[in-house]
Amino acid sequence: STPKPSSAASDVYKRQIGDGSSVDVFQSFIQKHNEKDFDGLRELIADSIKISGPKGKYLVGADQHIAYLKEWLSSGEFTWEGVWGAPIKFMGVDDGSSTVISSLNVKMKVADSTSYINDLIVANVKEGKINQFWVHQREYTPTELAQINSVGDGSE
Repeated sequence: STPKPSSAASDVYKRQIGDGSSVDVFQSFIQKHNEKDFDGLRELIADSIKISGPKGKYLVGADQHIAYLKEWLSSGEFTWEGVWGAPIKFMGVDDGSSTVISSLNVKMKVADSTSYINDLIVANVKEGKINQFWVHQREYTPTELAQINSVGDGSE
């Protein structure tokens, strides 16, 4: 189950480092997106997965998630590159889950246009599967975009 916010302000900050293997699951999950490996993705997500995406997008269930990804990823080239990630355990929640908080740089090529965004993803992992995740997106500042464009993505 997903942790509920506490009414006591001090309880909101009671976290500890979670299970490091949950980061491995999350990294595999992202790599399967990069590879468009939908069978591999299905193995890493719970049948009842819940996704809260940008702009109010909400998906429930593995079938809906995979169908959405197939349609979306067919529209261009998308690459996620991890910047950092950390496993978090909510104190007082003893359901065997761990939460991964991760920042990723996303490169999107659609038609003749290339753009970059940053995703902050909070993913709940239990028994080796992603149960739920939330995607928070932000656009890069002009300074950040200039740095990205001057360095390139290393693939050329």
